[in-house]
Amino acid sequence: MAPAEASSVLIVSRDTNNALVAQAYFQLCDIAATTCNRVEAPGDFRGISTVVVFPDDFSALSSAQGVRHLVRRFPVAMVIVVTVAVDFFEGLASKMDLPAPRRVFVFPRPIWGWTLLDRVLKSHRPLNT
Repeated sequence: MAPAEASSVLIVSRDTNNALVAQAYFQLCDIAATTCNRVEAPGDFRGISTVVVFPDDFSALSSAQGVRHLVRRFPVAMVIVVTVAVDFFEGLASKMDLPAPRRVFVFPRPIWGWTLLDRVLKSHRPLNT
């Protein structure tokens, strides 16, 4: 199970309970997961392959800026945005100048854990498979 072993997830959420539930789910699936309650993501997060951010937990202005910041801060990581404002964040993602195959994925909130897990596992596979 090489993709899971290589995966490392950073969960960015102000809702500690939500972040801990997501972290526990990933860890049950043998994926290293760390939580952070700030979009600035202070600290040394080496080897992060996927960032899962819940921008609705933050103010509207800081959430949009925060998503942009996370995309820049983790240039090789896939960024998954889980939000009720799907159209807004899809528009934001489409305006970002991202090199292929770098992607920002937007999922509606609430979301099932297996949907996130499937996307995280795909972060180490070519997008055309």
